[in-house]
Amino acid sequence: MLWVVLFWGALYVLIYVYLGYPLLIGLLARFFPKPHQQRTNEVLRGVSIVVAAYQEAAVINEKLD
Repeated sequence: MLWVVLFWGALYVLIYVYLGYPLLIGLLARFFPKPHQQRTNEVLRGVSIVVAAYQEAAVINEKLD
């Protein structure tokens, strides 16, 4: 009896993960749309990139270009 419950429970979880959750999210997105914000001419924030490099001082500029 326990294996039957485990089987159906696992099957339910798989079906929910691959079908139920995407359908739920799609329905929520359709019925509760996110309001769009108007773009302004404000200055955008900069982005920082961290590169791990070991003894690359001589060639780091070539690799980044």
